[in-house]
Amino acid sequence: MFSKSHVNASAVTAHGLSRHILDNFKKTSRSIKSISVKPEYLDYLAAKAEQYSRLSEQIQQPEKTAKESMRLVQAIYDLLEPYAEEMTRANARGPLAISMQAPTTTVEAAEFDHMRRPIKTREFFRSRFSTSLLSLVIRGEDQSKERRGERVDFFLLPTSKVMGLSQNEALFAPLMSFIKEGFDSSWTVENKALSEDRFERFTLLALEHLIDRTSEELTL
Repeated sequence: MFSKSHVNASAVTAHGLSRHILDNFKKTSRSIKSISVKPEYLDYLAAKAEQYSRLSEQIQQPEKTAKESMRLVQAIYDLLEPYAEEMTRANARGPLAISMQAPTTTVEAAEFDHMRRPIKTREFFRSRFSTSLLSLVIRGEDQSKERRGERVDFFLLPTSKVMGLSQNEALFAPLMSFIKEGFDSSWTVENKALSEDRFERFTLLALEHLIDRTSEELTL
């Protein structure tokens, strides 16, 4: 899923990974711009991650009134938001500052008739975290009408291309996906149950990947 330089998702706790991300951010940013991340904020972020221990039960239970993919995208955004805020505070307006877009719904044409009129649409629930160069896009979709369940995909693409929405996202393979194949099935990631711990660790790894890739691009 991620390069060998990244933390093994099966061998680190979410609590430890939250510290690793901020520590790694300080190291990679130092060669670009001097920053200062308060130690007490690392504790706050670690505690923030622990608050999401209740998310697993919410994710695994069927929700009849709202699409689970939408709730999952919102949970991902809520988990990553404080990290992005601290990185932006520490990096001011530098190249590693992160802008955020809260989850929003978009309806996009998927098929057209011979007059180029849309005859089929797809609904996405999308959020993103963007540095000066790259964007981590989190996109949820309910595919139950096509009997394909629901899914949440993580994409990494150039920030300049995010306005193209699914047209440009389709040009990139997902970094990873959270998948729910049917109404009675549970969410999975890499063919394993999406437990509360995996939810936190894999989500945090996606943010770390955004930071590392941006740092690599800036130092080339």
